[in-house]
Amino acid sequence: GDEEGCPGLGPGRGDTPSALAVDTAAVDKVVPPELLEQLQCPLSLDFMSDPVMAASGQTYERAAIEKWLAMGKRTDPMSGQQLEHTDLVPNVLVRSLCRTFALS
Repeated sequence: GDEEGCPGLGPGRGDTPSALAVDTAAVDKVVPPELLEQLQCPLSLDFMSDPVMAASGQTYERAAIEKWLAMGKRTDPMSGQQLEHTDLVPNVLVRSLCRTFALS
């Protein structure tokens, strides 16, 4: 079948390139401001090196969300939503983007 790009991430093969479809060897470390914001932890405001997803789906730097949870809080810091569990899942896409742009 035809392969299409991931929803929201731009076109698949053969289409015009999107902002995320970059040749990492040619990147000047010029990162769009919108992307920079997404690569910052909303708790620490630092660029993430070990990004993890909470049960809410929100991504945080592991150390920052672990500190939040260690204080006994069981809500998502951004939404206030009650967390169904406190397991943290590595966000490999965000980690890869941070490494690509050497932000951590």
